[in-house]
Order: sequence, then C-alpha cells, then structure tokens
Amino acid sequence: MLTAKTGSEAVELARNNEFDVMVLDLRLPDMDGISVLETVKKFKPASSIVTVTGYCLDGLINDIVDKGAYTCLLKPFDIEILLREINNLINKKDSGKISLQDNAKVASILVVEDDGGTRETVKEVLAEEGYNVRRRLRCRRPWN
Repeated sequence: MLTAKTGSEAVELARNNEFDVMVLDLRLPDMDGISVLETVKKFKPASSIVTVTGYCLDGLINDIVDKGAYTCLLKPFDIEILLREINNLINKKDSGKISLQDNAKVASILVVEDDGGTRETVKEVLAEEGYNVRRRLRCRRPWN
C-alpha cells in the first residue's frame, strides 16, 4: 500500500505505480484534491478514485463524480462505508468490468491524506482487510 500526504506526491505515485483504488482527500497542503483527480484521470482515465472531504458544499459531490471520482464520502466517514465502496470497486474489477492490476486477488490502494493520524488509521484498517500489497508496487521514493 502506498500513502501520500500532498497532491504532488499523489500524482507522482499514481504516475509511477499501478494501483486499483485511490482514496483521495480533497484538501491537501499543496494542491486541491480535485486538481489531483483531474491530473490522474488524464494519464490513467480508468483509475478508480474514492474521494473524502470534510466540506459539504452544494454541488461539490456531483462535480467530483462528474470529473471521474467513483464517489465522495464526507468526513468523519464511517470506515465500514469506505471499505464497502472499495469492495464495490474491487468486485467490479473481479467481474471483468475493470481490469484488476496484475490479475491479483488483493487490490493495491493508494491513500492520499495530509493528516498523518487519519492516513495511518486508514492504512492500518485497509491492511487488516488484506489490502497490504507494497511488494507489487514500484516507487521511486518512499512516502510515509
């Protein structure tokens, strides 16, 4: 599993690694998550992205989904809902609608969150669910 705390780190990791699902916070210290979403969709248009935000702005969720995100969860989000959404994406991949990376049964997840505590909690929960796939990902620089 890969993690990033800034948008530029997320874009670099997405560009240089294969992943099945990106969990993307919309508020990052160096660029907004919508810009990350749009940039990643340019070079990986079929990427599956679940966004999270602490802001409930009229039309924001529809705009994010229109730009290619699978869904947007409002913070504080229920980890069970996040897992359900990731599992829905993985089931689509497994059913042949989307190609799962390396024909693996375990999905690779890229977590993009500037808050270290939240990032580590999401990482730990996903690892407990079997999404720890660091061995399959190539990364030029280690991100925490």
